[in-house]
Amino acid sequence: MKEALIYLHGFNSASIDNHGNLLSKNKLKILNNFCNENNFKFIAPNLDYRNIPEVIENLNFLERELDKDGYDVTFIGTSLGGFFAEYMAWETLTKAILINPAINPSKTLKRYIGNIKNFANGKEYKWTSENCEAFVEYEQELLKFPYTEIPRTVILDRGDEVIDVERTIERYDGKASVHTFEGGSHRFDHIEEALPIIKKAIFSFALPLTD
Repeated sequence: MKEALIYLHGFNSASIDNHGNLLSKNKLKILNNFCNENNFKFIAPNLDYRNIPEVIENLNFLERELDKDGYDVTFIGTSLGGFFAEYMAWETLTKAILINPAINPSKTLKRYIGNIKNFANGKEYKWTSENCEAFVEYEQELLKFPYTEIPRTVILDRGDEVIDVERTIERYDGKASVHTFEGGSHRFDHIEEALPIIKKAIFSFALPLTD
């Protein structure tokens, strides 16, 4: 089986520049090189998190096309991308790797309400309270998902200044393979050290369902 890794960037970020090229961010370069070395397909789309149904529809389409081409898909995401990686893995019954994931974006993203600028490509746009509230139903859905159905791997920097690391560990205790690194930040500063964990997660299998 061929392997494909779909990377989902965080909130107010991007992966592709205006010319369709992969941005020269450290995580992207390292993951892209990692995939090239292992003959994995690496895809990192730009996502507009103001339209959640469209994000889900587009990622569902992407996964179906890769499946038709014989690829085994793993979703990997950082921060808000981690939230969507988990959701999409359940939607498509694939695998999820969550790096410093947001678990309550409806609350944590309220600090950004107003006119903001994408730090990766400089595009300006408006973030609203309605954009935050739109996440509530998806947060509730994630809490209902049977955790034995798909493999999840959670990777955390304990020095993350944005998410509550201990709460995240508690959330996934017994429900996912959880790995932590001392220090670091919300940007996740241990991507190279995490590559063996990521490779193992790509080849992981779902736990057998229990009654």
